[in-house]
Amino acid sequence: MKVTIKNIVKESELSPRIKFLNTLVDKIKPPYVKEMSYYGVTDDEDIAYIFSKLFNVDILVKNFIRVLYVVDKNDVSKTLYSETLLNDEDDEMKVGEWDLYKYEDSRYPDEYTYFIDSDGKYHIRKFNDEGKIVYIEDENGVQLNNDYSVNESYYRKPDDDLTKEIADKIPLPYIKELNNYAITDEPQILKILSYVFGKELKRVKKTGGWFSLEDEMGRVIYAELTDTFNSTFKLGTWVIFKYEDDRFPTKWTYQLQSNGETETKEYSKDGSVLIRGYGEVEKIPKRITESADKKERYLKYIVKSLLDNSEYEIQESMYSVDRDGEPRVSVKLFRPFEVDGNWSSHSFWTKDFFGLLSNYSGLEKKYGTTKEFSKQFIKYIVDTYGITNSEVMNVIEEYYTIIYEKMYSDYLWLKEDGEITKSGTGRLNWKTISDGG
Repeated sequence: MKVTIKNIVKESELSPRIKFLNTLVDKIKPPYVKEMSYYGVTDDEDIAYIFSKLFNVDILVKNFIRVLYVVDKNDVSKTLYSETLLNDEDDEMKVGEWDLYKYEDSRYPDEYTYFIDSDGKYHIRKFNDEGKIVYIEDENGVQLNNDYSVNESYYRKPDDDLTKEIADKIPLPYIKELNNYAITDEPQILKILSYVFGKELKRVKKTGGWFSLEDEMGRVIYAELTDTFNSTFKLGTWVIFKYEDDRFPTKWTYQLQSNGETETKEYSKDGSVLIRGYGEVEKIPKRITESADKKERYLKYIVKSLLDNSEYEIQESMYSVDRDGEPRVSVKLFRPFEVDGNWSSHSFWTKDFFGLLSNYSGLEKKYGTTKEFSKQFIKYIVDTYGITNSEVMNVIEEYYTIIYEKMYSDYLWLKEDGEITKSGTGRLNWKTISDGG
């Protein structure tokens, strides 16, 4: 159902019914539709007429069975009001839940200046002449003032420190909350949520009104409704997925919805669903990762970032041979920092290193015999990610453990396929699949 009403009616032409509806405009309060029903107003055109009076603009009412939306007819992306009409066992929303937006800055008519919902959560936003938000207030107090001195992390483009600060406090629904605090740039959102989840995430394309995030394996981790067009769900509805079966790493085993409902799956040997279970959590979390250790998540994020920016090359020597008369094979690891304008690199012979790795101990076992990495690599990580010297050693140990195991796996695979030549393999990275897939 869609109903449009033009807000042009002469007083002399008002029918008794219209006069009655006009009296309700000054009486009713949110939830508007529920209040109208109390006064016997259930006709679609009557409901649309009252909303046109309430908001004093030409409006379009969109009723998607469970949720009614009131939008500006001249800009359907501008939501003025929404209210839940239906509640059933498949829907988390309660009848009468509502959101209300006001757009009171004529310079920026598409930007809301006031938001409030049925739970009492609200936002007040003010803009300067350049269109930047210079004041934000919510139910927790002022978050940003005119000179950005209260909580500027909600306004400035996040660097690594601000990313951590925002990610450690932002509640669900994440994207809606970030948008409320003027963070709307997709790369910034992805950076913050990658920290929240402790892994690099990217947006899944062509998912309709859902903003879905997947990891490097293509697994959807989080999805949030950001566009309510043709949707029966409320803006900010979210779903998370977990993948806990090592046999089928891309099949989800646990799903949690924003209404608190859960679904679990157990798989048979052939990957088909063996058992499906349904339940409900006692308390819906304010943050998906609220039980996770923040520091541990950040250190894992650093390791992942270092791995993503590392490359290595495997090459036969043109001159040197081993004791068996075979050309020696070298590996050069390019790490993500520069020395005199060039990538820092670390080279070793494969038989000397991979073959004798078990004979090394301590740092030499993890990092090889060269000490070149020590001061420069430590300084790079500390300066880039803002962690302590004690924390950086844990990062380096995990980084080298993963990268060396990956390089060794690639070395064996490429050697078996005869792809290691004097011209070299070209630069590889840790995402290279060693099984040839």
